[in-house]
Amino acid sequence: MKKLLSLMAMAALTISGCATGDYGDPKDVCIDTFPGHLNIFYDDSELRVEPATKKIKKGQNFEFVLKPGRDFVGKDVKIEAEDARARWLNGEFNKEKNGKDTFLICVPADLEKGEEFKYSVIVQDVGMLDPRVKVID
Repeated sequence: MKKLLSLMAMAALTISGCATGDYGDPKDVCIDTFPGHLNIFYDDSELRVEPATKKIKKGQNFEFVLKPGRDFVGKDVKIEAEDARARWLNGEFNKEKNGKDTFLICVPADLEKGEEFKYSVIVQDVGMLDPRVKVID
């Protein structure tokens, strides 16, 4: 019985949210789809996000992919939403500390089609950009 309860608790935690770390809202549950991705390139004199405007679907995943230059793997990357409704974008990432270069984000299902959210990408010792995401469905 204890094993069954333990397994049920683990399953509930697994499906309660698709984001890991300190970002994404735990109440959001994303369907298990192949996520789209948003690349963050940073190096000595480079900072760019591709695409500059990411089209997203509500209730689905997408991921930030860190693409640091050789000497910038240990730099902190911070994502800050401009609007409180986009707090699900907020997070702090570091490829070296986290041991991975992708970070899954769950797009809330209650967003409206056509909504656009601005956010800042701030990379330690590099600079800041302000791309956006746009809900298409």
